[in-house]
Amino acid sequence: MSKRTSRSTPFATAVAATVVVLAVGPAASAAPAAVADTAPAAPAPLVLATPAGTQFSEPTGVNNNGVVVGWLYGEGTNSARRAIRWNADLTPTVLAPLEGDTEDQAFGVNDAGTVVGFSRRQSGTHAVTWAPDGTATALDPLPGDTNARAAAVSSTGVVIGSSWADAEQQHAVAWAPDGTAVELEPLGDDVRTVVSGINGSGVAVGYSQGADSVGPRHAVLWSPDGTPTALNSPTGWADSGAVGINDAGVVIGFGGPNPAATLGLIWHADGSITQVADFGWVTAVNGSGTVAGTAASVGTLGSATKWAPDGTATLLGPKASGPVSSSATAINDDGTVVGYSWTGDPAREFQTALRWNPDGTTTVLSQPDVASARFVNNPGLVVGVSLVHGMRGYAAHFAAVWK
Repeated sequence: MSKRTSRSTPFATAVAATVVVLAVGPAASAAPAAVADTAPAAPAPLVLATPAGTQFSEPTGVNNNGVVVGWLYGEGTNSARRAIRWNADLTPTVLAPLEGDTEDQAFGVNDAGTVVGFSRRQSGTHAVTWAPDGTATALDPLPGDTNARAAAVSSTGVVIGSSWADAEQQHAVAWAPDGTAVELEPLGDDVRTVVSGINGSGVAVGYSQGADSVGPRHAVLWSPDGTPTALNSPTGWADSGAVGINDAGVVIGFGGPNPAATLGLIWHADGSITQVADFGWVTAVNGSGTVAGTAASVGTLGSATKWAPDGTATLLGPKASGPVSSSATAINDDGTVVGYSWTGDPAREFQTALRWNPDGTTTVLSQPDVASARFVNNPGLVVGVSLVHGMRGYAAHFAAVWK
């Protein structure tokens, strides 16, 4: 069964509007971590096996048992995208779509081995979970909707995603482990919702929006029953959204005066907000509340940065200077951060995989222009892509790991 209640839920305030503004770029006082590979060099990326005829593969998540999920394109003569799971021993399992569907993709996996994503045919899209034995189960859309897609799964098996009849008016939804759907309600007069993250307590975050899909967004936190609570943003900011939450309630996201000018935001559990200035964004938060992302200043593309729970920033490096830039994509619970750097061109085919270690050193995981790191689990398995140049005029990419 599904829950769909009134859309007139009043605004509430989840955190106080105490704003901590962090200086970054040329004015930053934090010194960058060591950039050279002063830690032992990591092995070359191990490209994950795929069926013959695969043109490229993409990882989308990893659990703490070393199971990697993603999708591939071009399995044999079939040009449809297909969901794939690489097991803990790194052997591949192509996950079958629902009966009658022709395409599927996987987007997340929890430590119990539940994989989530979607299965699709020309007439519609279906949210789906795959059990560890590969069995696919459809998750019903909300009443009145015809399509659904699953995006992530919590440690307790709650799945989050979207449901829609009109793609411009999608509704955020959470499915309980038994498949019961709960709509994550919009704020006030908003009609559209997008959910981006969920923690182990079933608290989800994302944004609520009016009928205009390019209009201002409003960061929101949902309780397990779907009730929305507005997340405050700095004075004068009309646009905001949340993208992740940890089990302690630390929320990361973005905001700005308008949808075209956004900065990273951290909503701390004590009610304070860290605003990432001058430019920048945040991408991941670990269990202790340490956040990874990218800080940029005028004239640069950015430097990978780590923010401690008290908001103190550490530039991880390479420090933004001329054409040299870096981005952090993930962080695990011991503070290991992964990402990539590039020189001159930020396109993926020019990225170099990096790992920033808790001791302040940096390990170069690849030669220039041949790999990019995207995820790291708590045991330290790094997942990303290996790049192959010269195929069809651009670099093809294949899921890879570093042990």
